[in-house]
This record gives sequence, structure tokens and C-alpha cells, in this order.
Amino acid sequence: MFASLEENETYIVQIRLKGNQGETLCSEAHFVRTAQEMIPAPTKVNATATSNSTIEVWWEPLNSSSITDYTIFYKKYPIEDDLDTWKKISPFRTNLSSLSNLDYNASYAVAVAANTFLNLGTLSTRVENIPMSPELIPRNLRADEINPFNITLRWTRPNKVNPIEYRVIYAIYKCKDKEGSRIFQYRKLKEIKVTADTEMLYIGELFPFTKYQVTVTPVPEDGSYLPAARILVTTAKVTNAPNQVEDGVVPDKARFEVIPCPLTDDLKNK
Repeated sequence: MFASLEENETYIVQIRLKGNQGETLCSEAHFVRTAQEMIPAPTKVNATATSNSTIEVWWEPLNSSSITDYTIFYKKYPIEDDLDTWKKISPFRTNLSSLSNLDYNASYAVAVAANTFLNLGTLSTRVENIPMSPELIPRNLRADEINPFNITLRWTRPNKVNPIEYRVIYAIYKCKDKEGSRIFQYRKLKEIKVTADTEMLYIGELFPFTKYQVTVTPVPEDGSYLPAARILVTTAKVTNAPNQVEDGVVPDKARFEVIPCPLTDDLKNK
């Protein structure tokens, strides 16, 4: 038996006998091709609507060095087995992604497959009949009171989850430098956990006239992953403060981790 061969490669095999009286000539050459590894299907594929036009998809990652990324297949009902009729998006190097710009009146089916440099792996079991109504995330997340230095969040419980707590994370969505030509993303080094009966949260020590992204994630009893409800909130201006520009002041870097990012169109237009 020969080990450590390359998959999906052709090898030439010849046999030659060697004994006390010397060696024979090589036998006729035989061409043998090794099998191509079949990448298994991702498991524990989940999908749920996070708004009336987006679906979040997540799955158990596969443990294989051959995998380069993943492809998500999705289709609005009625569905067909022919994958050529499905839409697909890739590549995704993580086991989590979102589908956007979906029809809020429709239901969808989703499946996931891993990619290698050579081919597409086995398709996962389909998640079917996904309605475009958020059922696993907190509902009606909003900022009812918006001031220059604080906001008050409100939400209601998810329809189909009984969380043991909520995890609230907020961060400055974008911030320009003093010249206004560069954009930074900032991640605040803080996470707030609140009890399951909480439906209101005061967040203070914010910066005025600055756009924040806020996420509220329900935590189930088994600790498994669930998607978050998310909103963008811009704090109010300071009264009579001159020359205020939205996201125009770089905050105290001692309280934030600074992550430089390119000036992409999606950030410019937010």
C-alpha cells in the first residue's frame, strides 16, 4: 500500500522483481488515478429571518484543510431540485452569513455547500419554508429616547425563543478623522448582559451626533447561537455647539479599539 499520495492525481505503477540472481525488467506500466476526496455536507444548518427582507444563515463548520470557503444556495418558493434554478452567493470563509433584498411576501429554502480548489462539496440538507417574519430575534428594537450623550433602548421578547438573558453590544458605526477624509470603525470594549425580563435599557456616556450600531441578542438556555436584532442610532446634537458634523469627532482612543478600514462605498453612503 502506498500512503501520502495526492488526491485526484494519476500515478504510473511498474513492478520489478529483485532476487539473488539480479533484477528483472520492469513490467508493463499501469496508470492508476487516486480518488477525489468528497467533501461532506455542512451540518446543523439554520436560517431565520432577521427583518422582512433579510435572512441570517449559520451552520456547523467542517474540519478539513481542503475547504477554501462556503457557498449558500437559496430560492423563493416554489422550489425545484435543479440547483441551476437557485440563486447562490459566495465565498464565505466563516460559518455565518446573511441574505438580503428578499421578497417580504415570500418563503424561502436555503442550503449550504463547502468549496475546495477543485470542486463543490456535498450539499447540506435544505432548510425549508423560512417565512420573512423574524421569530427568533427580539422584536421592535428601537431607541425611544435619543439625547446627545445617552439613548434608551426598548424591545419585546422573540416570538419563538425563551431567552435566559440578553446580550447587548453597541459600537460607533463609523467615525471620520478631523479632516473628514478617512473613516475608522471603532469597537467599544464593553458588553452588557441583562435579564430575560428586561425590555428597556439606558445606555450612557455616548458621543453627540454620532452614529452607533446596537445589537440585542437573545441567549437560550443551552447557550447555542442565535442571531441578533440590530439598529443604527444617531445621537442628538449638543444645543448651541457650533460646526457639528455627524460622526465628525474622533473619540477618546483610550476607551476604544481602533480598527482602520478602507473608504468603501457602503460606508460612504450610510
